[in-house]
Amino acid sequence: ATWTILGFDPIRSDVWTDPAMKAANKFTDYFGDNIFDVLDQVKSEIEGINIGEKTPQVIDAIKTQTNVRILVDGEDAAKVLKEVNDSLK
Repeated sequence: ATWTILGFDPIRSDVWTDPAMKAANKFTDYFGDNIFDVLDQVKSEIEGINIGEKTPQVIDAIKTQTNVRILVDGEDAAKVLKEVNDSLK
């Protein structure tokens, strides 16, 4: 459902070879029906999720500072990201 409804590639790479992943939809129309063949070829190069001790602070800063200042207040994204990044260091 994450692929057919939202267009997100499934986290489980073992389903990438399932024939259902090549079924026609708006995402295969855009990316081609071999997108998961390509992902399967490069999956060893895809890094895992990096969770560190500052992860909760970073997530909180994104939700409470970055998103609000950029998306709601219309501030310059590069400026906000630099300021929030500097505050987390």
